Amino acid sequence: MHRLLLVLVGLFVASSVMAQEDLNTTKQSAQTQQVIVSPINYGQVQQLLEDASKESWVRRALRRVRNPLGDDQMAFDRIKLSSAMGFGYTTETGFLISAMLAGQYNIDQQNEAQTPSTLSLSVQGSVKLFFYVKAAGKNYFGSDERVLSYEVSYGVLPIRFWGLGYDAADVNPRSKYSRRAFDVNTSLMNRVVDRLYAGAALDLRYNKATALDELAESYVVDQGISRRSAFSVGLGVVAQYDSRDNNYSTTSGWFLSLLTEIRPKGFGDCGSTLWHVKATADYFTPLWTGSVLGVDLYADLWSSATPWFMWPCVGGGSRMRGYYFGRYTDRKMATAQVELRQHIYGPFGCVVWGGVGSVVDSHKSVDFSKLLPNYGLGVRIDLGKGSRLRIDYGFGRHSNGVVIGMNEAF
Repeated sequence: MHRLLLVLVGLFVASSVMAQEDLNTTKQSAQTQQVIVSPINYGQVQQLLEDASKESWVRRALRRVRNPLGDDQMAFDRIKLSSAMGFGYTTETGFLISAMLAGQYNIDQQNEAQTPSTLSLSVQGSVKLFFYVKAAGKNYFGSDERVLSYEVSYGVLPIRFWGLGYDAADVNPRSKYSRRAFDVNTSLMNRVVDRLYAGAALDLRYNKATALDELAESYVVDQGISRRSAFSVGLGVVAQYDSRDNNYSTTSGWFLSLLTEIRPKGFGDCGSTLWHVKATADYFTPLWTGSVLGVDLYADLWSSATPWFMWPCVGGGSRMRGYYFGRYTDRKMATAQVELRQHIYGPFGCVVWGGVGSVVDSHKSVDFSKLLPNYGLGVRIDLGKGSRLRIDYGFGRHSNGVVIGMNEAF
């Protein structure tokens, strides 16, 4: 009887435990079933994810600025673009700011030996209302057998004015006017041998003199000149030899260039057929450690019927530095300069130069007593990546001044 009672108690306890486990299992199944069948709006979830992944308008604007033509413009994958900003100073322009966008590319992607073609867009402006914009480029075809060069520019330069010719610049009081120029220049050259190229050139030019003050007007009228603007088209032959190791801070090599062109009377409104010759001869060689000797010869010659506002002027940032651009002006100009460049320490270097120049109305009136002297010294600061800050102080007859710019003068 005692054993039977223990068996009955054991069966009761076991059945209670099993019942409790079944109840727990039922509850868990009910909870699991409730989670599984709970309704979810998958469309709404997808919309929330898409909204969260969208670019803000700020990011879209920045992306468009970085890539104006969009990601589908595959041609830009072959162009290496770079940009730069700088500043400068000349007596004529005052302090100026410049910005440039440049690019390199190969027309023949399969020819790795081809010289990279270049393109650039630059803008300059100053506090003296000087403005200049230029688009330029060089396209090399084949194995550098042919090169197409082009340059389109527009500029406005308010300048001081002493009259026309050497004698006027020496004795006349100063006046002023504004010189405007629009120029489209192209050339197509074929390689003759090694680094010598020759071909044809086309130049469309519009020049205008505006805002002449009373004194400047009298200088022009007294010489019987009434023209203030001119349009002309030049057809020419060009040749060029270039063996420089670097176009911006050359240490060795030659650069020779010659342009001869005719501007037919019927291709403009100048009233006469004009001719023009421009020649450059540069030579560079190291003398000792850290030094470079540079020699520059330059001539810009126009015919007698050329309008006065197209005449060449002594001065500027490259040749006859320190002379005010526009003081000495005439139909024909020639300059020569020798410059010694010396690296000093780290990024710093210095230069000294000397030279002469002349302006005449005809080769028959050359007078060596009227040669214009030019000399000066300067500081160079290497900015890296082939760029160099140039600070020069030049001296000349009745003139001196500071020139600040990028890279070497020539």
